[in-house]
Amino acid sequence: GSYHPCDITDKIVPGREVELRALVAGEVVAVGEAFVDGGTVAKGAMIIAIDAFDYQAKFDELSAQIGEARARLEEITARRNSYHMALARDRELVKLHLRDVERMRSLSGRGSVSDKRMDTARMELTRQQKTTEMRQSDLAAETAHIKQQRAVIQRLGVGLRRAKRDLQRLRLTAPFDGYLADVQAQVGRLL
Repeated sequence: GSYHPCDITDKIVPGREVELRALVAGEVVAVGEAFVDGGTVAKGAMIIAIDAFDYQAKFDELSAQIGEARARLEEITARRNSYHMALARDRELVKLHLRDVERMRSLSGRGSVSDKRMDTARMELTRQQKTTEMRQSDLAAETAHIKQQRAVIQRLGVGLRRAKRDLQRLRLTAPFDGYLADVQAQVGRLL
């Protein structure tokens, strides 16, 4: 017998197909060497790259804002700590003035203390009590400011993580070995 090859047209059918799109918007600044219809690419090869300027600027801006917010938090915390220590001193002074008033009250019954000295001691006690109340209020306000500043830092941190992710998405790479079809992007085009 004799052998005759069959007249069958071979057709390559991809095992899997995926539509690739840029994950961030921007101008295409580079394309891979095989970036043409039918071009073959290896897994991990760059297909297109998006301009990094705006994304890097956003990342840098958020990094600076976080640094500024952390410095502000340190400032608020230092002020709160100062108020805390001053409040402890204020409370001690209230105790001292209260003892003075009580001592003068006991002496005034015997006529040893003038009304003027007694009034002055009471006024000092009242003044110190008001100072202590104001310090407590300042301390509470700074404690609230610390919570607010921590929330600001947390919010900026979320934005920074998002900006970092976008920086990592500037290069579209091949997810597996294959070939390109229906190529539409080109250098200079906005995606």
